[in-house]
Amino acid sequence: MQHKDDLILRRAITSNQMPEMIWWVNSAYMDYRAARILLNSGELLQGAVLANTAVEKYAKATVLVKGDKVHGHLKRGMFRGIKNFCKEHFDSLNMEFMDLLQHSYQARYFVDLPKGFHIEIFQNKFLVELDNTAFQFNQRFNFKVEDKTLDTMYVEDFKTRNPALLYNNYALLHQDKRVEFIAKLQHYLDFKKLQDGSLVMFTAKAGGVQDDGKFIPTGIDHLEGKTPHDILREQLNLPVLEK
Repeated sequence: MQHKDDLILRRAITSNQMPEMIWWVNSAYMDYRAARILLNSGELLQGAVLANTAVEKYAKATVLVKGDKVHGHLKRGMFRGIKNFCKEHFDSLNMEFMDLLQHSYQARYFVDLPKGFHIEIFQNKFLVELDNTAFQFNQRFNFKVEDKTLDTMYVEDFKTRNPALLYNNYALLHQDKRVEFIAKLQHYLDFKKLQDGSLVMFTAKAGGVQDDGKFIPTGIDHLEGKTPHDILREQLNLPVLEK
């Protein structure tokens, strides 16, 4: 059964808004698809950066339904319009994950990062949340011209079973295997800027990751003056690592 807010969102798309909205939605999808390719190949930070731009564009497309336009990069304020317009949609999104996307985008220019900056990315856990986020956005768009449905690139790739979309996609396929997939051995990235200004980044393989919806890393105050190996051993709540 469709929620009334969902129906409002679908019916509110006018012919004047449609070209710009389709551009945002398809541009978002191309970034999302590219992010999936990077994440599936273990390029976690680069994948997270593209995931950020994808979600930013999806958010901009959604608020455009009301005729609103937002500018700038992804931030929590973008989601206020979604919450006011379609609370069911807002409630389906993980704001901790949105914060991780925003912080990952900051990491493009590491010299400008604030002291205390810290992100960690677990490959499978991140991918599952990204896929769910993209699904939640895409299911709410239904473009029609003269009663003919215009498929977005997301829908086209689903229909043609494009592996760039479907490989390891536990939002669209095999949802019952989600927890098992998240717990599998996977690439892990930890990136910090300590209070003394030094940067620490390491990668490893992690298993036993929990499907808990949490994306805020542990604090870094206890890491001052320690080597990366010390940090790796003492990382709080870190799943078992394999070299």
